[in-house]
Amino acid sequence: MHRVEFDVRKHYPYGWYKNLDFDVVTDEAGDVEASYRVRIGEVRQSIRMIKQILENLPEGEVMADTGRRIRPAEGDGIGRVESARGEYAVHVVSDGSDTPYRVHYRTPCTVNMQLLQEIVPGHYLPDIMPIMGLIDPVSGAWDK
Repeated sequence: MHRVEFDVRKHYPYGWYKNLDFDVVTDEAGDVEASYRVRIGEVRQSIRMIKQILENLPEGEVMADTGRRIRPAEGDGIGRVESARGEYAVHVVSDGSDTPYRVHYRTPCTVNMQLLQEIVPGHYLPDIMPIMGLIDPVSGAWDK
């Protein structure tokens, strides 16, 4: 099994992530138990990051008042962040008005669910639920 040690927050840091020291958690095995170990490791890394943030949290206001509407320049842009289930990407096309011309979301659940056609064949029906747990789907995100 090939593991991919990738985390948007680590490899393409945004916000304050460039100031944090944390590990990308992976496991050699590709089974449900390995997924559980990774999830526990991710919780530990989250606690580690929260401690670092609290130690360096400045005094004063946390968020700026940007007003109710933002009028971006005409053009398009792509942003991505790390979510609980993988990379979450948004593509926005602006015509210069305060309402986007087009917005497209790419949720990790959409991509992760496509794995089922590769993973499920050959397994018994009772194995399907633990396999689904491995993918950790959010059904409300499949249609984005």
